[in-house]
Parts: sequence; structure tokens; C-alpha cells
Amino acid sequence: MAFYRHFFERKDFEVFVATNDPNVLKYHLPCEVLVFNRIQFLQRLTRTRFFRIAHSLQHLLEGECIPLEVRANAARFRPDLIFTIAGSWGSCTRH
Repeated sequence: MAFYRHFFERKDFEVFVATNDPNVLKYHLPCEVLVFNRIQFLQRLTRTRFFRIAHSLQHLLEGECIPLEVRANAARFRPDLIFTIAGSWGSCTRH
């Protein structure tokens, strides 16, 4: 809620959202949204008995590399500021 209030209710700047969480598409955000895929083989490994190793590798590898589609969209958007948050879009909603 605070994210929405501080970034979307203000009209001082434009917002572009890039996330690997497809749940963001459930919301009607007043901005451009890019949903990118995670590293494919790690996604598959998280559904096996090696999920703990895969989860650790995701943090190590995905934290160091920004997907090309995110870089290309950021270059096109030309941000003055990049703000990152941890967590997923669905983490604050009630089920």
C-alpha cells in the first residue's frame, strides 16, 4: 500500500515496474509493467528434491545478473532513479 501511495498517487514522475512475479498482472497498475522469466533450469530444479540447492543458486546467480530484457527496457525508459524492493506482489494481499 505504501509503495502505491508513494509512487502511483503522485504525478511528479513516471514509474516502470520490472518483476519476475506474474501476480503483478492481477493488478491494474497505472504504469508500464514487464514480467521477465527467471533462469529456466533453476526454475525446474526448485520443483525437485534439490529445491534447497536451487533456491540458494537462484540468490547467487540471479542477484548478479540483470536479464537482457530488463536492461533493454530500462535503457528505453531512461530512469533517473532505480528503486528495488524485496518480496513479491502477492505478499501483502489477504487470501
